[in-house]
Amino acid sequence: MSFARRVVSRLAATVPVLAGTAVFTFVLTHVLPGDPAAFLASGPNAGPEEIAQIRARMGLDLPLPTQLWHYLQALAHGDWGQSHTTGQPVLTDLWQRLPASLELTVAAFVLTLLVALPLGTAAALRPRSLWDRACTVLTVGGSCVPSFVIALLLVYVFYSCWAGRPNQRAASTR
Repeated sequence: MSFARRVVSRLAATVPVLAGTAVFTFVLTHVLPGDPAAFLASGPNAGPEEIAQIRARMGLDLPLPTQLWHYLQALAHGDWGQSHTTGQPVLTDLWQRLPASLELTVAAFVLTLLVALPLGTAAALRPRSLWDRACTVLTVGGSCVPSFVIALLLVYVFYSCWAGRPNQRAASTR
């Protein structure tokens, strides 16, 4: 099988995965307790007519299959809706935050290379040594810990212990 054919088949295989993820997300948001219209209304003092208006505007008064169809159609056309926090289109918010995400990704990749390559090389040069075993334990142990736990530990170490401050440019995009 040629490389181009393999790439095309892999890309084609992502379509059902994305569709399944979209349907799963839709179903999950409707199974969870709570009413989004009541949440978006002006708090606990919102009247039933205000909640009904929000439900009609959001299409929550339609039958579930119709809601799902509208949701999948909008996703297919690139309409990811409006952010309830900023009031902007979701894609606009994502594009605004993309540079900070890419900066963080590149920095993490470079840091990983700067740490992993020398440690891996040193461990490979001395097989079955204490250094090799220590690197193996750190690698396996680090892979077993969930990433959110590592993230919380890093926030604690760099922000609390070292009294660091967040980047003001990155903080202004929130």
